[in-house]
Amino acid sequence: LEVAEAFAKMKTRPKRSLIFVLFTAEERGLIGSQYFVNHPPVPLKQIAAMINADMIGRSKKSTLRLGGAGTSLLFKKLIKQSNQGLDLKIISADSGIAPSDNTSFVKKKIPVLFYFTGLHKDYHRPSDKINLIHYKDQAKICKHLFRTALALANYKKKIDYIQVKPPPRLG
Repeated sequence: LEVAEAFAKMKTRPKRSLIFVLFTAEERGLIGSQYFVNHPPVPLKQIAAMINADMIGRSKKSTLRLGGAGTSLLFKKLIKQSNQGLDLKIISADSGIAPSDNTSFVKKKIPVLFYFTGLHKDYHRPSDKINLIHYKDQAKICKHLFRTALALANYKKKIDYIQVKPPPRLG
């Protein structure tokens, strides 16, 4: 929401429109994001890219995991540029397939970036308290996400999509 507010306060609008969406029922099978891509408010071909921020509050030592880095040739360079002065430790994966809403977009051949700081023992438990959020790292991650989204929104060319083989399933 902070990123959306930052875009809303900009005096100069980006060249592309941005749509901010809060999905529901991810844990029940990506129901909200699947509904969105099957009933989009604009034609899917107009959606240049999707950025998903899922569980970004519990980073360890300023570490950010970024999935989907290989779904566009543009992304790896952009990830590095957006990190200037933030010094996040970024662990990237090429695939955009994950147990999160970005998967619904990858299946429609839309490039994605999946911002994530990792699972933790309090995931979906009453023990997941607000005092466990790492606010300084979360602010850096949001700044990175904002910079990335702004660069994508102002990118003059069509953002390419590269189909990446999904990671092997374990277990």
